[in-house]
Amino acid sequence: MNEPKYRRIIELGHGGMATVTLTAMRSTHGVTKLVVVKELHAELAADPECRAMFLDEARLAARLNHPNVVQMFEIVDHVGEASDDGLEGVCALVMEYLEGQPLNRFRSKLKGDPRALSFYLAVIIEALSGIDYAHTLVDYQGAPLHIVHRDISPHNVFVTYAGEVKVLDFGIAKANDASSKPTESGAVKGKLAYMAPEQARGDRVDARADVFACGVMLWEAAVGRRLWAGMNDAAIIYRLTQGEMPSPRDEDPSVPEKLDAIIRRALAREANDRYPSAAALRDDLEAFVATLPEKTSRRALGGIVSSLFEEQRAEVRRVIEIEVGRVNDVSAHRPLPKLPIPKESSSYTDQASTGSTGIKQATATTIAPPPVPSSRVGWIVGAVGALVAVAAIATVATVLIVRPGNNATSNGSTTTTTPAATAPQSSETQATPASASAVEPKSSATATPKATHGKPPAIAPPKPSTKPIDVGY
Repeated sequence: MNEPKYRRIIELGHGGMATVTLTAMRSTHGVTKLVVVKELHAELAADPECRAMFLDEARLAARLNHPNVVQMFEIVDHVGEASDDGLEGVCALVMEYLEGQPLNRFRSKLKGDPRALSFYLAVIIEALSGIDYAHTLVDYQGAPLHIVHRDISPHNVFVTYAGEVKVLDFGIAKANDASSKPTESGAVKGKLAYMAPEQARGDRVDARADVFACGVMLWEAAVGRRLWAGMNDAAIIYRLTQGEMPSPRDEDPSVPEKLDAIIRRALAREANDRYPSAAALRDDLEAFVATLPEKTSRRALGGIVSSLFEEQRAEVRRVIEIEVGRVNDVSAHRPLPKLPIPKESSSYTDQASTGSTGIKQATATTIAPPPVPSSRVGWIVGAVGALVAVAAIATVATVLIVRPGNNATSNGSTTTTTPAATAPQSSETQATPASASAVEPKSSATATPKATHGKPPAIAPPKPSTKPIDVGY
């Protein structure tokens, strides 16, 4: 009996859409090569629509062949049929295995390093070359495919220990032609923190949406923090649609003016105001980098990644060597071990883990303003309470004055009543409006006339929302 072509050895990730494994692939001459296999979950593969979408997008990604794009080797579709290649009954993608780190982890390791910006710009320039290649790809008849990645982020840009830069996860890319189906109603694919305004609204997107995502990465590289740090989804969408994009120099005056101008153009609210292509953005970045005193070569890039992750690299290799040695073990059906790396660095699983943000399509007319910071709630509640109390006092005084029989006439004199009211105290540090309950006007104990025509209606102030702001991502 022939050995199967594929033998799973280590699980890299398991998400809501797919399971990703490091797999040994055997050739006909007994050569073993490590590849990554992304398998669509069985329940999704059984759904004809989900399976068709997965395969359509896989075929598109398989067309890509560029040094800065992860290479796909094969599309496997054995759903409902027998197979002896080791992937029986599954729908999967087979792609190259890369040794290195995603840009988000590389960036966190470089925090505070004076070389960080130079390294980061070198990575983005390489990534833009791969992105532009995908954007300009044509079919075999020469017609443009208009591919858009739609999920460009530091998680999907990979730096190998040899200094190569690869764009990952073109699995949710779309050919934006007349035959492509629109995104499923009610969901927007990708990571909101790197979305262009038109993508967050659920509108049709083109290459300039990926340019915007690269602009966000550049902003974060220049300023040294997340662009939307501490904001929830509603606040991000509101600022995107309103065009409230802070300038890098406003956040950090040390950002060079030329770089600031490049980033602001890439982040323009209207797509027509952005760079028309990834290549145009790359060219301007290369011109800016040429003015810097230090240049970053591929060798230097690979050297710094290798040195920063030396211990982790050695441990991963140790585990892989052990598991590859067990490929022919008769107990190979045991539960697969997991690669000893932090969760966020398993970049092949980004789509498997997230798939879609689940963010509903939005328009400028339906987006609510961002939540009021909790530090201002106390002041607002105090002001509202005070105004309502004054209105209540005025109402009571009017009723008492004009109502017949309200004046005390004993001894021929008139007794004036002055209702006392207590307004709630305001506080700048008040987190929740605990004092925002209805304030009833209180009358003086010694000067309260007996009402003869019923009591005035009670007036309660509006209750503001006390829902806390979600500062997590």
